[in-house]
Amino acid sequence: MFFSKRSFYFSLILSLSLLMMAAGLMGCNDNNTTDPSNGESAVALTIVNGDNVNELTFSQLKAMSQVEDWGGFMTSVGTINGPNRYKGVLVEDLLETVGGLESDEAIRVVGKDGYGMTLSNMQANGEGLIVFDGITGEEVEPPPLRLVVVYQENGDPIDPKVGPLRLGIFSSESTVTEGHWWIKWLNRIEVVSDILPWELSLSGGIDFNLDNGYFNSCTTADCHGVSWEDQNGNVYQGVPLWRLAGWVDDEQMHEKGLAFNDDLADAGYEIELTAADGYAVRLSSDPVKRNQGIIVAHLMNDDQLGPDHWPIRLLGDELAKNQKISQIVSLRLIFPDQE
Repeated sequence: MFFSKRSFYFSLILSLSLLMMAAGLMGCNDNNTTDPSNGESAVALTIVNGDNVNELTFSQLKAMSQVEDWGGFMTSVGTINGPNRYKGVLVEDLLETVGGLESDEAIRVVGKDGYGMTLSNMQANGEGLIVFDGITGEEVEPPPLRLVVVYQENGDPIDPKVGPLRLGIFSSESTVTEGHWWIKWLNRIEVVSDILPWELSLSGGIDFNLDNGYFNSCTTADCHGVSWEDQNGNVYQGVPLWRLAGWVDDEQMHEKGLAFNDDLADAGYEIELTAADGYAVRLSSDPVKRNQGIIVAHLMNDDQLGPDHWPIRLLGDELAKNQKISQIVSLRLIFPDQE
């Protein structure tokens, strides 16, 4: 029997299509690897401690010992989410798979977008974290806290807008914790050298105590993070000073581009930074206004500052040597009608 080229190619395409359909029906066409919420081979979470690395699929994570309890968080602008019922795996149990956490070690938790935060040893063990009443938002005495990698909220998978995995903190049915710890799209937990928690007292139009967690959350590249290099090639990382001024110049605390009040800066005020030993520096709002080159740094070459400068210091090419204040503990905005 004679077949034309057209008939031959039509038969070939039809045969291939049928084979592909059959493969799909038999499960050969496995799309699960693209979705860590149901994939067998896709890595959903990586745990790192030096040379010890544990890559867990979503199925392996759910096969570990599970915990379920209440948790919720309050955002930097005071919005309360929860408390909700969450399910997941204790961070403590996950760390045990790579050797555990020693007393001189901390953890860094990172999302797939690169956003990450470091929790001190104390914080990683559920201590030293601020807790709020879930209704009033007032700070309260913390109940026992547990850090958990959660994948379920109120019986449903974590919303893909923040999941499928995120860091959660179990508190109680009536309390919530600070939102900046609830890292979304969580995909990596790494053991690092321990850090000492610290706070920066901010005052101006409003008052606010900015802890190292909040500060860390601002220093990522996709948020407000900037860097500055000194003449010796050391690279410092932190946030522009104007961002911190914008946090407390009025009631708009933290929003990209909108938190800084240009009108107040144009009218003129002074920014006073004070060190732990009482030494203080004052800068005018005019040269600081939206200036990315004057920064408050918390890291040098990706490591926390040494004891002579810890926890944060002021740096920038436009600053005189005596203005590059270290060991900063407070920042105060002084408006014209105050002095």
